[in-house]
Amino acid sequence: MKGILEFNLPEEQEEHELAVNAYKLVSAISDLDNHCRSALKHGHNYKTPEEVLEAVREQLSEASWIING
Repeated sequence: MKGILEFNLPEEQEEHELAVNAYKLVSAISDLDNHCRSALKHGHNYKTPEEVLEAVREQLSEASWIING
């Protein structure tokens, strides 16, 4: 069995890039999940919900370099 994705380039370049790099997105989400799980299991130093959200945004920002790089 084969699965073939076809894109009309250059019109569908963005869709093509998303499909080709989807594994990077999955990896970034997994890393973020592991970070959250670790904080819940082993404790953390966050004092406010805002600090948690900032930490998550930072993780996502770091992941965007992986995804876009």
